[in-house]
Amino acid sequence: MAAAELLSRLEDILEAIAEIEAFIGNKTFDDYMAEPLLRRGVERDIEIISEASRHIPRSLKTRYALVPWRKVAGIGNILRHGYKNVDDHEMWDIANTELAPLKTTIQSMMLEVGSQPDGDHDR
Repeated sequence: MAAAELLSRLEDILEAIAEIEAFIGNKTFDDYMAEPLLRRGVERDIEIISEASRHIPRSLKTRYALVPWRKVAGIGNILRHGYKNVDDHEMWDIANTELAPLKTTIQSMMLEVGSQPDGDHDR
């Protein structure tokens, strides 16, 4: 995968995280439950994060093994196919606790990828 394409996918993740951060701001779980549009916005951005993560080469993911990459990719399947079974508590937890470390990791990946010559990155 070309570095420019990979950087684009990583940027998609960062943009989705930023949107979630803006959406939830100072909201409580009760606010989240009371606002269907807020829930759908968070779910959609988590789906985008999931899909974009599938395009990060395995070799790069291996260097950032603290991230549960299978879980990141897998949540998208639940949102797409098991949407009737989405756990609102889990979505809230992801939005409030799991995205911050992912954001730091993606920023590190962007620095790493950006410092390499544009070439193919192994999957």
